[in-house]
Amino acid sequence: MHATTRVTGRRWLVAIAATIGITPALVAQSPAPAAQSAAAASAAADTTHVPVILYEEDIVAWVNEPDEHLRLARAALADHDASRAAGELAAAAAFVRVQAATAQGVDKADLTEAGHDLDRTVAGIREGKIRTPRELDRALQRTDRALARHHFARAQAAWDHKEAAKAGRELRGAARYTERLADDAGHGVERGTATVVHDTRRLSSRLIHGAGWTSGEVGKGFDALKRAIDRLGAHVAPQS
Repeated sequence: MHATTRVTGRRWLVAIAATIGITPALVAQSPAPAAQSAAAASAAADTTHVPVILYEEDIVAWVNEPDEHLRLARAALADHDASRAAGELAAAAAFVRVQAATAQGVDKADLTEAGHDLDRTVAGIREGKIRTPRELDRALQRTDRALARHHFARAQAAWDHKEAAKAGRELRGAARYTERLADDAGHGVERGTATVVHDTRRLSSRLIHGAGWTSGEVGKGFDALKRAIDRLGAHVAPQS
């Protein structure tokens, strides 16, 4: 398994594995081949749990995973495959819970509720109450708002700690869910939001690659994205 957000610290990696219901045989940084072989042998002898080795350098794109499952769920509904759609949403819910486990305050409450919303959406699909991609989009508004806020908060924290590349990666995630949130309303992404998303992605790339930005530009980029998230999020109603 290759779990996917760059994180630091063995405790956090163990928490990821435990939260999604697997027992890690080893969580470490680039062990020697002999150590890897020993870990594999130990894992093979364990018939009680499904072991997984999580190496820190493999945890690069974890933040992408909920979006991928949400996209696949929508495609499954378009193909009239409710069972596959429900399975993809259940997987997305697992990733959201992992993110909730590391969040704090309002961010944690948003993500926790988003996980519950995903559970209710899974039930709605299985019961035949949600049948089309459009119905799914409306049901996912709270989830997309929570994930946009979550990645924005992580980007702000990284920037405050002068971690430019990490801030860029989180801004990219925030832009992705802001665009999804705009799409959820069913009117397409209006020009103002599209511009903010485009500019945020350009800024995130410059931050990740370490060139071509100023502190003033970064501050303006953060402000514009926050306004877009707040504006779109204000129209999100509770899931019934």
